[in-house]
Amino acid sequence: MSYGRFVQDGMGEGRREEFHCGTCEGRILGNEPFVDGVLTLERPVSQKLWITDDIVLLVCDHFQITPERLKEPGKIRPMTDARAVAAALVQASDHLKLTDLGALLNRDVSALGKVAKRVTSDDRLRDIYTELLDQLKIGDTIMSEPLT
Repeated sequence: MSYGRFVQDGMGEGRREEFHCGTCEGRILGNEPFVDGVLTLERPVSQKLWITDDIVLLVCDHFQITPERLKEPGKIRPMTDARAVAAALVQASDHLKLTDLGALLNRDVSALGKVAKRVTSDDRLRDIYTELLDQLKIGDTIMSEPLT
């Protein structure tokens, strides 16, 4: 049976209450044994989510600067390189935002977006980015203590 025909056949059924009720568990469609089986499946252990502060601390440690120095105005190395790598790491995350990094570092979001692009064109920064990203994935360097 084609999908189009399947949809057409179901159009006349109207609203089916089993599709619109219950908790999150109620959204699993199937009979009770199927639903019970889905709910008892082993789920992979999720990777620890890092926070923006973790990235700043990790980057500062690598570049041997303090978070206060990273926040200072100006375009002096190694702070500019560190900000570029931090911005690229935030962009690599699916749960962090450059706006949060911008607020933390007193930087404009568009400026952070621009410096993050430098990481892709600079071999040295790309290597640092890759090394730090690997450390974040392993999770052994994450500190998770908010910066002040």
